[in-house]
Amino acid sequence: MALTKKKYEVIVIGAGISGACTAFELAKRGVTDVLLVDKQYVASGATGRCAAGIRQQFGFRLNAEVAIDCTEIWTNLNKYTGYKHDCGVVQCGYMLLAYTEAELRTFTNNLILQHELGINSEELDIPAIKKILPGLNTEGVLGATWNAEDGTADPFHGTLAFARGAERMGVDVAPYTEVLQIKTLNGEVCGVETNRGYIETKHIINCANSWAPILAAQVGDEIPIKNERHQIFVTEPVGMLGPNGLPMPMVLTFCKGTYSKQTAHGSLLLGIDEEPEHSYNSNATWDFAEKCCGLHCEMFPMFRKLRIVRQWAGFYDISPDSNTIIHFSENAKGLVSLCGLSGHGFLLGPRLGILLANNYCGLDDPIDIKRFSLDRYKDGGELLSEPLCV
Repeated sequence: MALTKKKYEVIVIGAGISGACTAFELAKRGVTDVLLVDKQYVASGATGRCAAGIRQQFGFRLNAEVAIDCTEIWTNLNKYTGYKHDCGVVQCGYMLLAYTEAELRTFTNNLILQHELGINSEELDIPAIKKILPGLNTEGVLGATWNAEDGTADPFHGTLAFARGAERMGVDVAPYTEVLQIKTLNGEVCGVETNRGYIETKHIINCANSWAPILAAQVGDEIPIKNERHQIFVTEPVGMLGPNGLPMPMVLTFCKGTYSKQTAHGSLLLGIDEEPEHSYNSNATWDFAEKCCGLHCEMFPMFRKLRIVRQWAGFYDISPDSNTIIHFSENAKGLVSLCGLSGHGFLLGPRLGILLANNYCGLDDPIDIKRFSLDRYKDGGELLSEPLCV
């Protein structure tokens, strides 16, 4: 992992899942004169702090189509990237619990779209829910939707799989290399100033999550992203809580605002949709732990005796319609910003990397990259309205 020269064809900013996947896909297409930089280490930002769920249960066609391709990549990750380490990819399933009639209608209506696209989701009644989640308190639960092919992964090894794969194909990966300033000349990108000196380039792909709009603003681009702090904690390990010796599936609620997963070694990751704090404060709070424990122990009484091992905070880059933004700068030709993934970056990252690489190389892609443009926020634009955002 090194910075070997002072000029590259492409610089990718941010070595989270989006940046690592983009660098990998560029290299697969023969574009190897690429530098992937991060101000810390690979997956040190939002990616390494996420719950790393993988799901296809979306209600907006574009998101569902992207998620289908991503699931194929995630479930074949070692073969796809050549990475030798276990990436913790487990198809333990993903369950969306409905506590209101409105939620249940939304979930079941979404099944129509999912089945049309070949996604094998299904509706569950209470006995079927209890069979998969015997420890769940079903009081107030009206039903659920479920996809056994969904699951979870290790966010660090999942990201390293792409970063190491890119390296093997000739990409330079430079951790602890912070981009301080995007430099332009006559309306075009010419390089970046970093804490390790100036690096020349004519092409920048800005995958810096909540910091992406800050960098883009240096050239006059206004990207409407709100940064939100979200917290999560991890418990001591316990035996596998899912069926057939698998980890407990990912469980998501919307009116309660909870999400939970069990890792491959038995720990539980638990989070809630707390009141958003629009800041870059990554400190954990007692209020979160108290509320999160209360909600999850009500849902899963067996959690009450578990001990919390660690708690942390990460950041969501929230767009106005909670969907991805891909912005091609008019102020600095050669700058592309990918951000606004609104909590879905990890699971969608592999396909968005393909989309960006195909666009750079002038290759056809069945997904129209213009759908993610800022033009959708103008009068008459089509918002990407996803009913299942976390």
